[in-house]
Amino acid sequence: MAKKSDYVNTDDCRLYYEVTGQGENLVFLHGNGGSSKEFENNIKDFSSDYCCIAIDMRLQGRSGKKTKQELTYELFADDVIKVLDNLNIDKFFVIGFSDGAITAITLAQKYPQRVKKMVLIGANYNVSGLNNFELFVMKTIRTIFGVLSFITYFKRQYRLFSLMTKYPNFTTQDLKNINISALVMAGQHDMIKDEHTKALAQALGARLEIVKNAGHFWHTKKKEILKEKAYAFFR
Repeated sequence: MAKKSDYVNTDDCRLYYEVTGQGENLVFLHGNGGSSKEFENNIKDFSSDYCCIAIDMRLQGRSGKKTKQELTYELFADDVIKVLDNLNIDKFFVIGFSDGAITAITLAQKYPQRVKKMVLIGANYNVSGLNNFELFVMKTIRTIFGVLSFITYFKRQYRLFSLMTKYPNFTTQDLKNINISALVMAGQHDMIKDEHTKALAQALGARLEIVKNAGHFWHTKKKEILKEKAYAFFR
């Protein structure tokens, strides 16, 4: 399937994106520190029936590595809309993983008229949803990167780790106010607390799928499960 790629200029950062396939529009949003490449094999599964748009968020992947703005999920949601507006895409489905899932929730809250349905993989709606050990490790790494932030690479990593240890801060009431159909998916051994994942699904009125014998990054290894569940949900 033919693929095209390009950049969109925002305020102070170029955003890289790829478009593959044809059909209804389906946006893929990657996790913190990742890129659209993590969805390459998944996109092969969807591109025969969907126009797949994969975006590298700012400071990540092939997008610009500098920005003066504070990294927030609201900023990321605005960036997604800028890319889609550039492509003249109005409404879309979205599959988001980890940070990408949080961005998808933010899109549903901020741009509800644009989002058809969303699949949320390994999502937390509040920092407290992270398992205590993983949160401790993230904060420790953030501190180390902060000390080394006089080096450009570590400054960028510090900003990315600061994002996911400071945000998101949704309440369950915020989620209940979102009226977008959602499918919440998580690995049986995810880094997100089980009770938090269940609370997310309940507050959104969403379907919940727990993938057995899987961790946080299950969608790259058990791609057939994502295809099966997402196809059924979107249709």
